[in-house]
Amino acid sequence: MSTKIEHKIIDGIECKRCSTCKRWLPLNKFVKYKATLDGLNYQCKECTKQYRENNKERIKNRQKQYRKNNKEKIRAQNKRRYKQKQKLIKQKFGNKCFLCEKTLFKKKSDFRLHHVSYESYKKYPGSPMEWSVSTLKQLDENDFLLLCPSCHDLIHGFLNIERWKRPCGIKCVIEKLLKLKKNGKLNWHHGENK
Repeated sequence: MSTKIEHKIIDGIECKRCSTCKRWLPLNKFVKYKATLDGLNYQCKECTKQYRENNKERIKNRQKQYRKNNKEKIRAQNKRRYKQKQKLIKQKFGNKCFLCEKTLFKKKSDFRLHHVSYESYKKYPGSPMEWSVSTLKQLDENDFLLLCPSCHDLIHGFLNIERWKRPCGIKCVIEKLLKLKKNGKLNWHHGENK
């Protein structure tokens, strides 16, 4: 029995045989899977999707059982990933709030990454801690502001007020906040006016 997974060149394209449908398909029709020798799943994407649709309940029960039996392992993995993500964010954005310059990362969840535009939100929806490590590595520093929770709430407060007055983007809000800061009219650590 061969341990090597066979690939063929068909019409100048490297192909692999799906273990389920037995068709020879281009490598991009297979998802990545580290456990195999060639780094690709045995089943093609189409067959994998079909399997998942046909076995939703079985998969759900198996995942539930795994989580129940491996609570400590999962907790340790999550903790390790969280620290890794925090480290990446520090490397890209530093460890100070963009507005108040308060030192961050002293405790868990004392920081926020704020999308500076709707385009950056479409490109990276949701919260940074939900993103994969590879996504965090690709972030463009110009698409986000590193903020403490108070400044983040303050920006959202201003954005909500400005939406009712007139269209105002994040740059307009930051200019107003920095002007208030310069004039000493903000109590930054509570996010309230003096």
